[in-house]
Amino acid sequence: MQFVFARRGRRVFQRLTLHQTAPLSTRASPATGHLRRVSRLSSTRTPSVTKAVNSPIAILASTNAWAKSYATAATGRGRPKAHTGKATAKKSATNKTQKKKTTKKTAKPAAKKELTPEQLEKKKASKQAAKLKEEIKTLLVASLKENEPKLAGVAPWNLFVQQKLRGNTSRDLAATFREISADFQNLSSSEREALQDQAAQNKQANERAYTAWVNSHTPLQIKEANYARKRLLALTEDRRYPVKLHQIKDERQVKRPLNTFILFSTERGESGDLKHMSIQEKGRHVKAEFENMSEEEKQKFVTRAQQDRERYIREYREVYGQDPVTLRKPEKASP
Repeated sequence: MQFVFARRGRRVFQRLTLHQTAPLSTRASPATGHLRRVSRLSSTRTPSVTKAVNSPIAILASTNAWAKSYATAATGRGRPKAHTGKATAKKSATNKTQKKKTTKKTAKPAAKKELTPEQLEKKKASKQAAKLKEEIKTLLVASLKENEPKLAGVAPWNLFVQQKLRGNTSRDLAATFREISADFQNLSSSEREALQDQAAQNKQANERAYTAWVNSHTPLQIKEANYARKRLLALTEDRRYPVKLHQIKDERQVKRPLNTFILFSTERGESGDLKHMSIQEKGRHVKAEFENMSEEEKQKFVTRAQQDRERYIREYREVYGQDPVTLRKPEKASP
């Protein structure tokens, strides 16, 4: 009789006879024993069942079922699946990352290098220079220098020089100006009158342009621009080319109040008693008179100074829309 066995769970089957199963390994012995047990159990039952079990078809079916179960069990107990190495690599990468993080946390900060006194002084000077540069840049914007109108010449000599220098490519400026000066002296009366008329027209045009430019800004902007111009001169007066900008003339600006001594010296100067004295002598004389005055004599000027101060505060609020600096409360520093 022939049987079909599966060896070690593989899908290769071999058709064997019963007498050929003896040399097989002990793993095949359970198959023969199983067939015998099935046969004995079947023989105790009805003859029809024994006949069916002992038939070649039944034995073959039983053997195939056992082989399948054995193959499944053998597959589970067989060699482990080959690893692809991805999990190990991932785990290794995770360990490296953790090591790096641990290294970063435990790493000590590098010690700061101590600077010498010369280096510290140089660093301090560099910071001050950068701060000064930034302040000058801000003041130039506040000074309204960039959009101030350029005024035309209002002197006949300046107009004549401008006319002569147009298209002149000579590099010898000294010789050029000598020629211009000689030509200007030789001008006829009609040519001089034409230059004077042009200068008068330019002066009127300058006044209109300047007034329009001033009125295009608020009185507070003009006030801040004048302060910026003063500050620029103070910051750059020790340079080779200091920033010199004239004060902007604006009739809307509030006049500062006068103190008691200025009111007294103004009154003494208008009296005409000190005309024969020089400016220095007038100053010394007026100062001596003011110091020798009694409190009752000074009271008149004290009252006038107080009235002028009240006028200044009132006009300051009306024109600039804020209180004078002397009346503003200092801002509290934020905690």
